[in-house]
Formats: sequence, C-alpha cells, structure tokens
Amino acid sequence: MAKSVSDLFAKGFSSSDQRPPVQILRQVADRFETKVSGKLSARIVSTTSGTRFVHSFLLVAGELNYQTELFRLAHETVKFYPAKLSSAFLPGIKDIADEDGLLEALDYLFNTEKVNGLIGNLLSQL
Repeated sequence: MAKSVSDLFAKGFSSSDQRPPVQILRQVADRFETKVSGKLSARIVSTTSGTRFVHSFLLVAGELNYQTELFRLAHETVKFYPAKLSSAFLPGIKDIADEDGLLEALDYLFNTEKVNGLIGNLLSQL
C-alpha cells in the first residue's frame, strides 16, 4: 500500500538540545543596548551562504548615520557547532567549539581596546 501525504511527516522533527548561536547573539544584542542605555543599537542580520548560516552582529549609531559589523559567526545549517567567528577587530578566524567557546570569544572581543574604544568614541558623540 502506498504512503499517504500525511504519513510523510509521521515521525515529526527533531530539535537540538543546544541553544542556537543566533539566539545567544540576540541576547547579547539586547544586553548591549541596555548597557549603553539605548544610545547605540545592535542588530543581528542572518543570511545563508551555501550550506551555512552567517550571522552578522552590527553596531548602529543612528544619530551619527553610522553602522559597522563588529563580527560575523558562521555555522552549518544542520548543526550549530563548530562555528567560525571573524571580525575586523580580531586577527584571523576563531574556531568556536561550543556555546562556552562562543561566550568566551565574545567576552574577549567586547573587551579589546579597539572595540571598547570604538564604543566609547561613539557614545561620547551622542
């Protein structure tokens, strides 16, 4: 007997027990905006490139008509890790093995002299 259309999805869909990186980035963006009292905003722009998701973290100073990509994170569409983090503010590409590695890399990035200086300079102009 042939399968019916309703039988095609009988098993349902599995989901990961890991938190998606884009969800973490959204939380970081929200926390960042709170930290700077809404004077700057952070946006996550997600695109696909082949079999990869690419999430760009944008820093926006609307009153100054300024926007820059602080970093981008790329991972396969079928799994969250390993991921690759790249930034004009960091040398090379960082390999990210898991959620803890992502949080460590972001902690390092946001506390570099370059990023800290950029954010401070933008805030001083607002």
